[in-house]
Amino acid sequence: MGRFRTQMDQMLKEQNRLLCNILTDARSRAHLTQSGVAAQFGRKQPFIARIESGLRRVTFVELEQFAKIYGKQLSSFETRTEIERLYPELINPDRILHTHPDWYPKKKDRRRR
Repeated sequence: MGRFRTQMDQMLKEQNRLLCNILTDARSRAHLTQSGVAAQFGRKQPFIARIESGLRRVTFVELEQFAKIYGKQLSSFETRTEIERLYPELINPDRILHTHPDWYPKKKDRRRR
């Protein structure tokens, strides 16, 4: 199960990196600065810098706000397609259970003592 956990951690890091790149590119295409975006969040520039560098994860509510600020649909921040391409064995739940039998629920001992 250690190998699976390592792959899952790697996948989550990759997904976060992809989202950071998407957000940075969207801000650049909208001709906005980190300070300008931060002001619309009611925060300071380091807030956006930490998100874009991957030091801080984005909440769903913040992602909706980014979409609104950048004039984009929320779906434009989707990373699943790329993650499915990179980690197909982790996305398909059937493969997870067949590859990792430890994930099946354990049977409880129902004998009376």
